Amino acid sequence: MAFMTPNSLVFRPITTPKWALVSLVVVFGIAGGAVSVLLADNLFLLAALLVGLPLIALTMMNATRKMTLILLLAFVPITGLLKSITGVRFAALPFDLGIFAVCFWHFVSRLFNRRLPVEMLDALLGLFLLLALAEVFNSNVPGLQAGAEGFRKFAYMAIAFYAGRHILEDEDLRRFRNWLLILAVPISLYAIKQFFWVSALDQRIIDMAIETGRSSINPYMIKGQIRPFSTLSGPFHLGLYLMVTILLTLRQLQEDGLTRKLKWALTGFAALQMVALLLTQTKGNWVGLMAGTAALLVLQAKRGSLRIMRLSAAAAVGAVCVAAALSVVAAFSTTASHVLEDALTNVTHPTEAPTLQFRLSLWGDRILPAIANRPILGYGTSSAGEGLGGLYEHSLSYYFLSHNLYLKIVLELGIFGLALFLAILVLSLWRPRGEAPRGVAAANRDAALAVVAAFLTAGLVIPVLDAYPANYYFWLLLGALSVRRATREA
Repeated sequence: MAFMTPNSLVFRPITTPKWALVSLVVVFGIAGGAVSVLLADNLFLLAALLVGLPLIALTMMNATRKMTLILLLAFVPITGLLKSITGVRFAALPFDLGIFAVCFWHFVSRLFNRRLPVEMLDALLGLFLLLALAEVFNSNVPGLQAGAEGFRKFAYMAIAFYAGRHILEDEDLRRFRNWLLILAVPISLYAIKQFFWVSALDQRIIDMAIETGRSSINPYMIKGQIRPFSTLSGPFHLGLYLMVTILLTLRQLQEDGLTRKLKWALTGFAALQMVALLLTQTKGNWVGLMAGTAALLVLQAKRGSLRIMRLSAAAAVGAVCVAAALSVVAAFSTTASHVLEDALTNVTHPTEAPTLQFRLSLWGDRILPAIANRPILGYGTSSAGEGLGGLYEHSLSYYFLSHNLYLKIVLELGIFGLALFLAILVLSLWRPRGEAPRGVAAANRDAALAVVAAFLTAGLVIPVLDAYPANYYFWLLLGALSVRRATREA
């Protein structure tokens, strides 16, 4: 008997039943966690223990640690849906703690076995996290809650860099890619449904964001038209997530040995995700996708014209599907059609785009003078965190909407924080001449480079590393790129 598994995306006999065990435990853990919040207060702790202990056990055991990490990272995009079902805005916390537990137990086991090499990049990452933690107590931060939420929203996700650098190997990264691609299909379909019809469950996500002061109605609507966010927290989060999954799908199409049916399936998946990304109307993510695709084209050009033809064909199919989607949207909604046309015009004529003009004015009139006023220490972790403005109301503290990744880092962590971030980037990507082969295979390396290029480009107009959970994926893939050994220790 044969099944399609995320390990291969091709039909082959199942030989690793532990995957089924781990998947079952994680799925039951997610479902149990959602149900547990509905129980009486005196039963909540018991339910949390019954659900949490098996998951913690999986992170402690070497045999299941990697698989648990992969599944947690793949399923974390459903947190928006969990928030709506449970009414708890911290629904993502179990995922974050589970990912931390995997990294923690791996670190501890390597430490006790004296197999923990500490290199320059590891030291820089530690300094970056320590600086962000210290900036929680910056005099400008109005309270511990604001600082803690700002830390968790941005710098905390850098723990995935450790996972990509020290825990996951090539086969694990391939499994992660395949899981992500499979789950991107229902998430994209749900987003397209959302564009035409918003359910009570969807509305609850919007209402929770407004009620808690984490957002207003503006990010979810343009001229009365909904911007889909699927099972994530908002349209920008969904757009960034789809930017990642589209690039991974395009790179998967370049694999040798794919059957014709699988090629057509992957091309259809890519087109579906492109349509969903288009409907989010997040122009920064569109530009990021273009940059990532260009990076893939350059990488594939070094390996022969056949790969360029494959990628170009997939892009052509995607363009046809986008055109078809525009036609369907125009048929169903004139308002939505005008909104999308305006967005496309802004991308093709960026100097005339009102959003870019607004950003240029904001950066020149407010952000750069603020940085000049406090260039060294900045204003503290959370002072430029997306969705945290409500925590700064009724205080004398400064809060900024940066609309730029690099300016956000300087605002929160000062120029030293930006220097650390750029140093991690450069050392992760730079390879001296004559160096031994990297520790990641070509497919994983190409996908990671494309995603990093897309993030850094989109970061020019969006603070992308505030967008959960795609910020996890950036750090994870950057960590994988940083590996320069031909092989890794298990």
